[in-house]
Amino acid sequence: MEDLFLLVIKESTGTKHNALRQTAQIAYDKLYRQHGIHRDPSHELRSVCFTALQMALDTKRPKFITMGLNGLHRVIKDERFYIGLEPEDDSVWLPSQLLRATNGILPSTSSEDTVVNVLRLFLAMACSPACTLNGRLLIEILSRCGECWEMGSRATKAASLAAASQCLRTFCAFLIEEAEEVKKTAPAGLMTQTQASAVYNEVIPVMQWLCSRLVEPNVNASPNKKCENHSSLYLTECILTLSSALPRNVHANPHFTSFLWQKFCPTLAAALGSPGRINLDKKFTYKDALHMIENEARGFFTGPGLDGPQARCVYLTAIQLLRIAGAHGSLRPMLEALFHRMLLLPAPQNRTEPLRCVREIFKSPERLIDLAVILYVDKNTAQGCSDEMALFRLLVDAMEECAYGASGVGSATEASLQASVECMVALLDSLQVLCSGELTESMISDQIVQVVNGRHDLLKDADYSGPLTYQSMARLPAPYRDAIVEFRQNVFETSSGSESEGEPPHEQDAASNGSGDTEGPEDDDPSSSSDETSRVENRWPYSHLEAPVMPIRTDSDNDRQHARDFARALRQDLVPKLLRLRSCVELDEAMQEFASAVCQENSMNFSDFDYNLTAINADGIYLAIYSSLLLSLQLMRAGYYEQVAQGVSHKDILVPMSEQQFVTSVQNTGVLVYLSSPWLCELYQSVTVCNVLEAMPRQQLEGMGPRCALIDMLCDAGGLGATQMLSEWQRLQTANVKHKEEEQLHDKRREAAKKLCRRLLTCCWDSMVIVLSSGLGDLQTSSASNKLVALSKRTLRVKAKANKSNGEALYAMCLDGLHSAATLSNSLNLQHLAGKILNLLASNVCQTSGPRISASQAMSMDVVLTGGLNLGSYSADCWPSIFAVCRHVSQLEHEIFSMQNPAISASPGSSRRDLETGEKLSNGNAQDKLNLSSIPIDDDETCVDVYSFLQAPMQSPNTNITSILKVYSGTNETVLLSQSDTSKVLCALSHQAENLFGDAAERLSLPSLCQFLKHLCRASREQLYKSQVARKGSRIWWPSKGWKKLDSLPMSLLLHRIGDVTLKVFRSSRPLLHVLKVWAITGPHLMDLPVKER
Repeated sequence: MEDLFLLVIKESTGTKHNALRQTAQIAYDKLYRQHGIHRDPSHELRSVCFTALQMALDTKRPKFITMGLNGLHRVIKDERFYIGLEPEDDSVWLPSQLLRATNGILPSTSSEDTVVNVLRLFLAMACSPACTLNGRLLIEILSRCGECWEMGSRATKAASLAAASQCLRTFCAFLIEEAEEVKKTAPAGLMTQTQASAVYNEVIPVMQWLCSRLVEPNVNASPNKKCENHSSLYLTECILTLSSALPRNVHANPHFTSFLWQKFCPTLAAALGSPGRINLDKKFTYKDALHMIENEARGFFTGPGLDGPQARCVYLTAIQLLRIAGAHGSLRPMLEALFHRMLLLPAPQNRTEPLRCVREIFKSPERLIDLAVILYVDKNTAQGCSDEMALFRLLVDAMEECAYGASGVGSATEASLQASVECMVALLDSLQVLCSGELTESMISDQIVQVVNGRHDLLKDADYSGPLTYQSMARLPAPYRDAIVEFRQNVFETSSGSESEGEPPHEQDAASNGSGDTEGPEDDDPSSSSDETSRVENRWPYSHLEAPVMPIRTDSDNDRQHARDFARALRQDLVPKLLRLRSCVELDEAMQEFASAVCQENSMNFSDFDYNLTAINADGIYLAIYSSLLLSLQLMRAGYYEQVAQGVSHKDILVPMSEQQFVTSVQNTGVLVYLSSPWLCELYQSVTVCNVLEAMPRQQLEGMGPRCALIDMLCDAGGLGATQMLSEWQRLQTANVKHKEEEQLHDKRREAAKKLCRRLLTCCWDSMVIVLSSGLGDLQTSSASNKLVALSKRTLRVKAKANKSNGEALYAMCLDGLHSAATLSNSLNLQHLAGKILNLLASNVCQTSGPRISASQAMSMDVVLTGGLNLGSYSADCWPSIFAVCRHVSQLEHEIFSMQNPAISASPGSSRRDLETGEKLSNGNAQDKLNLSSIPIDDDETCVDVYSFLQAPMQSPNTNITSILKVYSGTNETVLLSQSDTSKVLCALSHQAENLFGDAAERLSLPSLCQFLKHLCRASREQLYKSQVARKGSRIWWPSKGWKKLDSLPMSLLLHRIGDVTLKVFRSSRPLLHVLKVWAITGPHLMDLPVKER
């Protein structure tokens, strides 16, 4: 530093620079004397040096300006100028001294390089660890940088913003450090978080100054006339930087939170512009509020606002406010108002940029948790935590409206739709991270874990049950809400009454006729539509059957007495014996033996003159045993017998099934049953009066004691287990992964994360389906109020867009979102909601044909086949989609491999070309490329055995499809797999399809297996007997007079699958009940084929 002042003294010749030479000499002497303990205070030393350097800058001569800037940089770097603490007077602090020294350097009076170098000084000062700032000095620095921004060039603007941003970050870091120091130095237990956060009071003047500067040009202007604010981008960037640098615990400062909702958020909303319908010069009426809050389109914003970059800063600032204030229930209305202005007031085509910023919330699991959890409930409201999903619903509503508005033509609507899809996919990806990714303390804190697990005991308790749309009216203050309701009744009574009416009759008819569950041939079971409902409600395997015709009998008294004796024998003899057995095979044999013994005992009392003999058979008794034990188990789990013992009236107790359903479950099973209705009715009454399972310990019923094989077998028969898989298979799986489950047993963090994911997903499931489906095809609807009806009537197709790459990217993105949704439905036990997801996947996947498929469609088929068994076991409407994908895999497999066969793809002597390069290939090269065995296929046998050529690729059935598709990820367009990868993927998918049918026969519980086979038989019937046009051409592939050569034939008949599944069930160790039920479903279909063929 001394050599610089000597150089200044040497160069300052002449009378004009006498003052400069003298001050430089004084500064040099001052520095020269700084040795040992004889040191001047740092601020005095800086003051002398800054005076000399300021005079050098004021000369306006390039060499002295260069020396002055160099000296200022040395002062900032030299440790001699930072010894000791700064005095209380902030006018002698380094920032204040630097401001005075560079006071004359402005874009209007100095060159661009000089101004940029001065701004670099402020940047270097802010990066210095010894820099001390307060609110007043920070405002002065921001003002100086703002002046340079307004008058400077592009380089000056960048330097101004960098210097201001770094000063803001340094200021916030200083406050954070001070708050931590206050907490450490205070006596233990005497300093609260609120008291420690008092240091953040200094932030309020800075934010106040930024807000006043932002809205200052519009104070005296007309509300509908846009005024230029040249520094608006600079100010919004500073606001964003400041809000980003503040810590989360700043919300403990009550003064800061008051400033947020009283001044800060209203300023941001005002900066975005006000609705053009409202004139600030006149009184705001209830009619204006009605239009603002309840307008259906909500896209009526016409007033002026900020430009794109400035508005984006405001949007990102709102995200930081969510991080800071999202945990406080009292501050949620403030956030909702700001996001309402950002997302719901603009028209759907103008929401692209706000939604892209909302995507930043959904991309971050931390912000997603801030959005979904209120840690500090507002005690002044009676709603408690019921509004914690309101802000999330607001965001989802904005995306859903963009999906409905995507039917318009234009780049703006397409951009908003793509932004909505991106948001939804980002949300699903973050939910997957929370479900299966690595969780840290920073992602989900211990406080959040404790609060979430305290509010929701079980995973299913976290389901969202509130309104499925953002209720703007409900969130208004009571006086405004009452006034608007009164205003509507007086003025809009007629119109509101018409709007509140239900859907037109034709809409309801369309909804009822559009169900795929009831479609099929006319000879289907007429009660199949109620099959799933009764199974879910009653968990009963036979309750879907028709009510039997009650026969007229005169010996009903004998039947009833016999039924009472049977119930007594069941309770006293059979059940104690069954409880001692350890395997389901032994249990089933004991039941069969007991049924035979009952019939033998009944026949021993027969004589030629006894006309009152009770007609029974062993099959009927066997079914009655199962039905009685299952009913008793359901009553025990429901606490029925305890309530009866306490004297509660039978009418006040909910019974799992009625008497008529019990009779139906035995008589209409498809098996010949000789049991009268009075006999079964009396058995039902006996079971409801006296518990036939009374010998079973309560611990075994609750699963606390040792394993009970009888409970396992009854749960398998009624689908009453924790999953819809057989108990034996579940126990094997538990033994295999026992060490993993023990690790996760006490993982409360993962448990809380899953509960939050389930709550968010149940809150937005229907909206998610609508948004993703709109990205796959046009969503045609005449009434926006009935969204599900509109969805069911929609036709899926790939959108034809001018920009093909954007269309392909959107299509692939929607499929990725559907993949995540299907995976999450399995992870969060939401399988009952997955029917629409699999339907969308199957509808889009089955549109393709060989010889090559895209990576996204290959992943879709992998997702359906991998998780299809678990999804279908809970939701029967998934099975048609799964079977469609299985048939499509077989069709693609046949197409791609038959093209490599010379007997099919080309005539003798003709040349063939590579599907990728177009080069001519020999037969051997093509087979080597696909690793196929050269098996000659005769022309006449082409349609007989189409799988003989698949033997070589099946050598590695465990091909990891994900690893193959990982190479094709990261692109923004639909990428076709190579010919070699296509063959590998299809072989692996074919193997998965085979495993799916085999696993269904081995793992599914009886109700789920019955649903599986019913849908399989229905799909097979449609495949065989309904007129279907081939994929290529118009030929019907089920000819009436024999097969024709080279016709388009079905490559995979589901009839074969039915036979394989039936045989596997018969050959397995399942109880006889399962065999009887399976044959009652598949037998009529298999026996009906010869009749139809004739």
